[in-house]
Amino acid sequence: MRPMSFVVIAAVAFLALARPSAEAPAPVVEARPHVVHIERRDHAQALNFDFLVTNLSDEAWLLHEIEVSVYDAKGRLQARQTLNDNGNSPGIATVNQRQIAAGERILVFNPFHTFDDELELSALSFRFVWRRGGGDQASTGEVRVLPVDYAPRVLLRLPLGRRSLVWDGHDYYSHHRRFNYLSANAVAAGTQTNPDRYGLDLVPVNDAGDMHSGTPASNESWYGFGTPVYAAAPGTVVASFDAGLDNRDVDEARLKSDALADYGNYLVIDHGGGEFALYGHLRHASARVRRGDVVARGQHIAAVGASGSSLMPHLHFQLQTRPGTDGDGLPAYFTDIVRVLGARVVPVIRGPIDSGDIVEPASARR
Repeated sequence: MRPMSFVVIAAVAFLALARPSAEAPAPVVEARPHVVHIERRDHAQALNFDFLVTNLSDEAWLLHEIEVSVYDAKGRLQARQTLNDNGNSPGIATVNQRQIAAGERILVFNPFHTFDDELELSALSFRFVWRRGGGDQASTGEVRVLPVDYAPRVLLRLPLGRRSLVWDGHDYYSHHRRFNYLSANAVAAGTQTNPDRYGLDLVPVNDAGDMHSGTPASNESWYGFGTPVYAAAPGTVVASFDAGLDNRDVDEARLKSDALADYGNYLVIDHGGGEFALYGHLRHASARVRRGDVVARGQHIAAVGASGSSLMPHLHFQLQTRPGTDGDGLPAYFTDIVRVLGARVVPVIRGPIDSGDIVEPASARR
């Protein structure tokens, strides 16, 4: 992994529409969040952000094409890629939402999310081509994104002390990334961003990679149920809940007073410098710390459960900019872990983990 820059401020500029229609202006496109981080892993660099699209006209528009151009620090083109409706099974069909009605706002998940580490991601220009009413009249707009490396304030250890599968992380297909905070239920809850953007669902497994034995309907059949959860870094507990049952269901009544109720039982730890870690779906009455407690790295703080919106017993872990649902997600870099690749293991000195990874603490192998 290459050294990381300590620049932590980025700019996202919206350029004027190139060919606006006098009768019906094309949708306005902006990148969200405003600060776009580069997450580096192995030989790739990933960008985890969305496009907020607003239709200020009284016409419907259909997204016809997205093109990205990648520039180096001197403004020279390094790469260009296009996603359009060419062919009988067009690539543009993979975009989550292409139609925008009059006066509507939608969230389009960025389809250009991973780049080779040889590219210098100093500036990216995204060109959007829209067709009015799905017809032939086209209008073009451009969004310029200036990504920055994320410099973690704290080094994280794996919050579980045993081999675990990242059942769902924050890759392009994960439900954590594909969270539409413009949906009716999210808006009703007051959510304006995506704190799950870099979320991780960690499921303890046995040596064969099995998550459970017996019937999966029973929490006790899962190898991870009741597994100790450890603090990934030192900090102060700023939010907690411990009374939820392990019934894999959301307490709808709680949602009216607690925006974090989806996570069931949870702990939020402030690591300082604008980094908060959330531990979710904890086992009923397993929390060993409460709000206001100061915790050390590696301290036993709770146990894996199946509370809240949980398909199975697992630990949900994420870093975010604020303690509640009004914060956005941050890349999580772990130290002193290994990736298990069958009979081989690959040490991770400092880096992210993601969907499909099988990981364990390096100390567990000593």
